[in-house]
Amino acid sequence: MATVDEIRREIELPHRPDRVWQAITDPTQVAQWFGDHVSYELTPGAPMHMAWDKFGEVSGRIEVVEPTSRFAFRWRATGVPESEPMTARNSTLVTYYLDAIPAGTRLIVSETGFATLPEALRIAALRENNHGWDVELAEFLAYMKGGPA
Repeated sequence: MATVDEIRREIELPHRPDRVWQAITDPTQVAQWFGDHVSYELTPGAPMHMAWDKFGEVSGRIEVVEPTSRFAFRWRATGVPESEPMTARNSTLVTYYLDAIPAGTRLIVSETGFATLPEALRIAALRENNHGWDVELAEFLAYMKGGPA
């Protein structure tokens, strides 16, 4: 039986790619819909930190910055201590892909790397992150519509 390696979501937004790009990369805007506290510099290799008032915190690293087309970061899997160096065996890669479409922007969110996690981490990360992306993207859509996130 194959191991699931990706969580993927796709949404279409009635906004230009530059507007969507700002909403997914500007830490101040990301804090409006994703983490309650978000900090990073938009530079490959830069450290990142996200915290949720109700759910804890996670650190990671910015991996890819291709303005208005692709943004990626790597973050630790649930339960991995901050003191442990981040590797492919204890983290996943989140990539946002933006494509201009006639109606605005198609946004694809892909989180990969679950197959390389040890089984206990993989099961927890898949369960939590699969649900988490549904919640976070609903908040993102509300934010983009100008409502409460």
